[in-house]
Amino acid sequence: LLKYKNNNKLQTCKESLKNKKYILLVTHIYSSTPIYKNKIINIGSIITKVNNKNVYSLKEYINEIKKSKKYATITLDNNNIEVIDMKTIDKLNSFLSKQYNYPLIKY
Repeated sequence: LLKYKNNNKLQTCKESLKNKKYILLVTHIYSSTPIYKNKIINIGSIITKVNNKNVYSLKEYINEIKKSKKYATITLDNNNIEVIDMKTIDKLNSFLSKQYNYPLIKY
């Protein structure tokens, strides 16, 4: 499954798979982003909410981010919250899309 230092995270993943629930697990964070620098969301973090709405997939995550006006709030399973400025997301999305050659996400 996952080799992760924190057994609680591994247990959460195992339980989710056993119960056939989906989770949004962070597997990579680009080092040039504010999220990386803030150290609130880390590799292995589980995102549970965006703007106080439950999210269980990348599609739900993106849809909730798209609904954000000035800021988006991302809540983790440990109740830590990251607040992201949408102007920054737009700029980063464009930059990262070009740098890492992935499709531009329309927010």
